[in-house]
Amino acid sequence: METVNKLFREFTPLWREGGGPTAIDLSGAERIDSAGLALLLEWQAQARNRGQALALQNPPDDLLTLAALCEANDLLGLASSEPGQ
Repeated sequence: METVNKLFREFTPLWREGGGPTAIDLSGAERIDSAGLALLLEWQAQARNRGQALALQNPPDDLLTLAALCEANDLLGLASSEPGQ
C-alpha cells in the first residue's frame, strides 16, 4: 500500500499535464496486490482519457492471476490467459 501511494503521488502530476508513460515494465515488481491492481487500472484509465494505450510489460504471475479473478484483463490490456499458460 505504501508503494502504491508513493507511485500515485509521483505520477498524478504527469497524467494531469497530459504526459505519463506509454509503457510500464513490471519485471521489478516483487508483488502486486489489489492496491497495485487498482493503481494500474487508474493509469490505464488516464492513458485512455488521453487517447493513448498503456502497455504493461512483463506482468508478474500474481498480477495475471488477480486480473483474471477480477475479470480485468481487457481493462489492463493483458492477455486473457492464466499464468503459466
